[in-house]
Amino acid sequence: QRSYEHIVELKEAQRKRKNAHWQSRADAAGVGNLYEKIKLLQTDLSINEHHAERRTKQLRFEMNMGSSSEEHYYSRARRNLFRPRRNL
Repeated sequence: QRSYEHIVELKEAQRKRKNAHWQSRADAAGVGNLYEKIKLLQTDLSINEHHAERRTKQLRFEMNMGSSSEEHYYSRARRNLFRPRRNL
């Protein structure tokens, strides 16, 4: 148990040192708080993923039955449903 705690403390110290190192480099480059930046980037990514998902769903829907917007409602979807039959 004692050795395990020691290892945990060691790892924690290593992590803190590494973070301090990268944060100092970020400060030198004038970036700001790295944690905040990373958090923002991650939220950006998830939001964009969500948008992309919605867009693909919409496009797939439009490909399958024509878009439901006004100008296409009659021309695209209806044209194929009620095509006037030719007498042969």
